Amino acid sequence: MEPSNQRERRIRLQGSYNFRDIGGYPTMDGHTVRWERVYRSDALFRLTEQDLATLRPLKVATLIDLRTPKEVETSAPSPLIVAQAVRHRHRPFFQDPVDPDNLNDLPDLPVLYAELIEKGPETIRGIFTDLTDEATYPAVIHCAVGKDRTGIVTALLLRTLGVDDDTIIADYTLTEPYLLAFVDELRRTGNGHYVEGVRRELMLAPAATMRGFLDLVDIRFGGAEQLLTDAGVPTGAKDQLRHLLLEPAG
Repeated sequence: MEPSNQRERRIRLQGSYNFRDIGGYPTMDGHTVRWERVYRSDALFRLTEQDLATLRPLKVATLIDLRTPKEVETSAPSPLIVAQAVRHRHRPFFQDPVDPDNLNDLPDLPVLYAELIEKGPETIRGIFTDLTDEATYPAVIHCAVGKDRTGIVTALLLRTLGVDDDTIIADYTLTEPYLLAFVDELRRTGNGHYVEGVRRELMLAPAATMRGFLDLVDIRFGGAEQLLTDAGVPTGAKDQLRHLLLEPAG
């Protein structure tokens, strides 16, 4: 079930199935995440002219792209970059794509997420430095499907802003029906080979996965704030993020 919010969270597009606003979530100290500041999404290179018209009022300033160099290389640039002069910030967690023949060798998703964080302090530092700059906004954080890499960055951001874990988990689970519907569409249109052999777990977004990751953030990294500090995120980033992204509830 979609978390309670004041408006439609998902923005329906022809060339993206998982573009949504992370605004409207309450924090534990009585604030609310501002709408129309940060969006999370799957890859955005398939956007149509109609999509560009839909997105134009959002005035997106920056794409924070978490995909690998190979993923970026093998897709066309997002039309947003040229059509709407949107900046592209490439922040990959790893350099090479995962070998699709070895997907069954990947660890369970919470452990995989923690490993990405552990191996990517420069990426974390770059992302959160971007997010402390007013000029970055409105921003879209995205990877290929908008679930795993995007999910962990969104979770760390919401944790840093003071959103409770149950809400963070509920936001993560929203991806699953959108992704499964996209997979069904691939199969219906004869493109099912793109997902054949992919571990089913990799196409799901159950609450237990994000809860397990958040537990590992606390156990292995001492919490989100300590994780950012250890990654070299500038002192004062938390206060700046709260200034840029929160407003009083109501």
